[in-house]
Amino acid sequence: MDDHDREQERIRRCRNEVRIDKSDERPRGGDLDLSIEDGKKIMTALQTVVAT
Repeated sequence: MDDHDREQERIRRCRNEVRIDKSDERPRGGDLDLSIEDGKKIMTALQTVVAT
């Protein structure tokens, strides 16, 4: 396995998906309209990626 293959494998392992289901209403004025629970999910996913 060369350096390129190792880097691709590292990237593949680091990818995570976070799905946040929201209503069809559009946010206004730059408001993301995320709940505290949504924020917790995002932070958990980010911490997992950074820690690995």
